[in-house]
Amino acid sequence: MKSAIAIISKSLNDKSRTGKVKTQIGQSFIFKGINILVGFFYVPLLIQVLGQEKYGIWLTLSVIFNWMSLFDLGLGNGLRNKLTPTFASNNDELGKIYVSTTYFYIFCIFIPLLFIFLLCNQFINWQQLLNTSLFTKNELVLLTSTLFSMVIIRLITQNIVVIYQANQKSSIKDIVDGCASLLSFLLILFISKTEELGNLLLVGLIISGVPVLIYIIISQRAFNREYQHLKPSFKYVDLKAGKGIFNLGANFFFLQISAMLLFMSSNFFVAQLYGPKEVVIYNSTYKYFQIFIVSYAIIANPIWSAVTDAFYQQDYLWLKRTLKKLKSISIIFSIGILIMLICSNVIFHFWLGSEIKIPYLLKICMAAYAILLVIIMPFSVFLNGIGKIQLTTRLTYLEIVIYLVGIYCFDKLFHNSISITIAFLTSKLMMCIIQVIQVSKILNKKAKGIWYK
Repeated sequence: MKSAIAIISKSLNDKSRTGKVKTQIGQSFIFKGINILVGFFYVPLLIQVLGQEKYGIWLTLSVIFNWMSLFDLGLGNGLRNKLTPTFASNNDELGKIYVSTTYFYIFCIFIPLLFIFLLCNQFINWQQLLNTSLFTKNELVLLTSTLFSMVIIRLITQNIVVIYQANQKSSIKDIVDGCASLLSFLLILFISKTEELGNLLLVGLIISGVPVLIYIIISQRAFNREYQHLKPSFKYVDLKAGKGIFNLGANFFFLQISAMLLFMSSNFFVAQLYGPKEVVIYNSTYKYFQIFIVSYAIIANPIWSAVTDAFYQQDYLWLKRTLKKLKSISIIFSIGILIMLICSNVIFHFWLGSEIKIPYLLKICMAAYAILLVIIMPFSVFLNGIGKIQLTTRLTYLEIVIYLVGIYCFDKLFHNSISITIAFLTSKLMMCIIQVIQVSKILNKKAKGIWYK
């Protein structure tokens, strides 16, 4: 892992970018490491506190609502790409306009949405959707209403992280996640020693509420200190400036829809087709191979805003060198994933014991999917940072269709969560090929038409 950090650090020939990226990667590894470490102990703890079936229900709900917390209509990523050049040019007034307008739009969109959901939620048959009779209708309505309320508050408060990311301080997200994960784990560990054992509502409130509390504290601190000049103000709301954020954010929005359908829906489909217990098998396998995906994301995430800055300043030499090093890291990480596959039987037995049996074919398919993700990640980050994502957006529709058709077809062959994993692989392969071609065209200044939008 240290060699990966060294590779990417040496590739950054601009001193300002080098210092920022090195610092952010180092901090991200520390706090992401805490998050991953806690996550491994989290799984057996939650199974102990909730039991396997309740834990399967929690996994399905948590994935749904966690992805909803990213579902901000693309405004966050639109703000990130628009705000980075204002830091480079020291245009504080324009930066405040972008921040104020983004917060205004988010309030106007999501607060009414919260009230609509709370009114309609009582008519949703969660028992049927989750394929369970373990909870009454009223219990599930209360649980989902609580989770959705936390999601809306998080959508508003988490935009402080976008401001840090736009200023090439991306590690703040990992710091929040690491601290929230550790604090939530300690609180649930305390619950495991009390009579609240099996209380899914309390567990859900802790896991969803702790990050919100941390975001609120960070927002208060940031807007009263280092980002006081960007503190949202109704006076600085500019609908014309907001149009630019919306136009760029609209493309990110469609990508978020794709991500939500392709990832969030996986646990839902597994629960519907194969039952809540299969969700535990599928999700545990995904978490295992996620180690290298998360590690690569730690390296790639600071690159996003650095790419925006470099493209704004037309530093193509830096862009090409950085992409070359990222591709080298992809090869290293792919080898690491294969080693994890070889050692998976021993590690799974040590991690989850002998109660949960995971098919080796599922491990192979999930490893292949993880390798594909680390290969495509450098190109996705470059396109996001540059803001040329219209082609990716248009192909998203085809990706979703391939995924859904794949689930239907492969279900007839495997009759378990392997079908979901292979459907992922099939849909993502096409996107990988197209993004590689597009980034090559852009960096060689040969991109025209849709390839440069």
